[in-house]
Formats: sequence, structure tokens, C-alpha cells
Amino acid sequence: MKTYFKSFLLLAAGIMAFAACTEENGNEPGNDGKPLSTVYTYEAPLPNNPDNDFRVRVTANNKVEQIFYSVDPSSDVADISEAELIQRVQDKGKQLELDVDSFSGGKYKDFVVTDLFGAYTISVVSVGGGEKTLAQAEVFGLDWEDICTGTYYIQNNMQAVFGTGALPTTLQVCTTNDHLYRLKDVFGEGYSMKLDMLDIFGADDDGDYQFFRVPETATPVVFGDEGTIGLQDLGYWQGDAAFVTEYGYESGMYEDYSCFFYVEYFSSARHLTYGYNFFIPD
Repeated sequence: MKTYFKSFLLLAAGIMAFAACTEENGNEPGNDGKPLSTVYTYEAPLPNNPDNDFRVRVTANNKVEQIFYSVDPSSDVADISEAELIQRVQDKGKQLELDVDSFSGGKYKDFVVTDLFGAYTISVVSVGGGEKTLAQAEVFGLDWEDICTGTYYIQNNMQAVFGTGALPTTLQVCTTNDHLYRLKDVFGEGYSMKLDMLDIFGADDDGDYQFFRVPETATPVVFGDEGTIGLQDLGYWQGDAAFVTEYGYESGMYEDYSCFFYVEYFSSARHLTYGYNFFIPD
């Protein structure tokens, strides 16, 4: 999802919030009397690392003559005044060369920022007509800690498609969210699978386990002429979390970190199959 952040206007008499800002401000030419920009952030697509790389779009109105940006740890800019930050970004940041949309005439620039761990602030300064304005967006890059190595076992009817039934991987936990785990690079470099733990617990003959969700996960595996294969839990497939939390199609993690996954496999074109898959620690 895109994240929208309002621009703020630096006036000669002082600094004040531009409360009337709308999505049109800063991206439709001719609407504004001051140079304004808007910052949007998105998950960066593969081959970028979606945990730590972000795609950024900056849009600007036709009052913008120059535009600069910087990417800083949020803690480094939290106590800097807006006027000081504007000057710092203009002096030490990078200048953007804006593109022009051939249909609308609006100015914009797309770029990717990489290798961000923790909270970072993207600051954009727009300059024009003797005025300077600041727009910002905050992103948060995930960091991980190893728990154990192990093997992910693919259900029987998908093993021929993947060319194997066993994939070595490492189970990791997010250092800033102890409810978030992943199997690192389980389907290849950059193709990890996340496990979003729930506060729901169950038990079977193998012991007590904690429920988790499996969001849509990409793989590089191509299925004939139907595109690449992905997987997700049945709640995401059916658009109803109750399939996981109530109807018996849960995925679970045991105390020894072994896991069972009840997931759907799909191609870019259609649903393929669903069933149990497993992670077994070494």
C-alpha cells in the first residue's frame, strides 16, 4: 500500500502546517501557488529486498524548479527544526531530475532506496519562486535474528513442479516484532516466506502449537505458460481469516520451532492445489 504524507509549507513569518493539503496538491500542475511535493512509498518489487528496500514516488507541482531529497535514520532528524532540515537537505541531499507525465503534464520521479534497517525518514525539499517546502515519509526496514536451520518439505503433488521436495532454509524472528518470523530465502535468494503469529493456540498428538498466518508469498518457479507460482494460507485465498482461525485450516508452530503449513499454491493464472507442508529444524 502506498503511504501518503502531507506536505508542510515554510512561510516567511514562520513554520506552519498546510492543513488544506489534498492528494491533488503537489501532483496536478497549476493548482498551487507555492512549490509543493508529495512523497509516496511502496514495497520495492523483486529483485529488490522487500524487507529493507522501498520504492519511492515523488510528485511535484509546476511551481517546483528544483527538488532535493535525503534518507536519514528517523532518530537523526527527529529534533531538527523544519527550517534547519530544509537547509540541510538542500545543502547535503541529492538533487532529483523530475520526469514529466506525457498525459497529465505532472512532474514526478520514481526511485528505490535500499538497505534500510529500522525507522528511516525520507525528506524532500521543493524549491521555486523564492520559496521552499518540505515533504516527508517514514519507512521501517525489518531486521532479523537466526533461530535455527532446517528444511521446508513441500507437499507431494508440488514436488515435481519445484524439482525437489526439500528446501534448506533458516528460521528467523524479526528483532522489532516477536510475532513475525520468516523462512529466509526458502524458495531462492530474496524469496522468503513470512509467518505472522497469532495469539491463538492449539494442540494435537505432536504437542502444543501456536497459530500463524502465511501471507501471499512469491517464488521464482514458473508453471508452464501460466507464470510464476505463489502460495498463501487458505484465509487469504478465500478472503476470510476464519478459515485459519476457526474452520480447521490453520498453520502452526510447535515449541521446538517445527511448523506445519496449510497453504494454497497458485500460478499467475489460477488456483493449483492446497495441502500440508512442513518445516523441520535440524
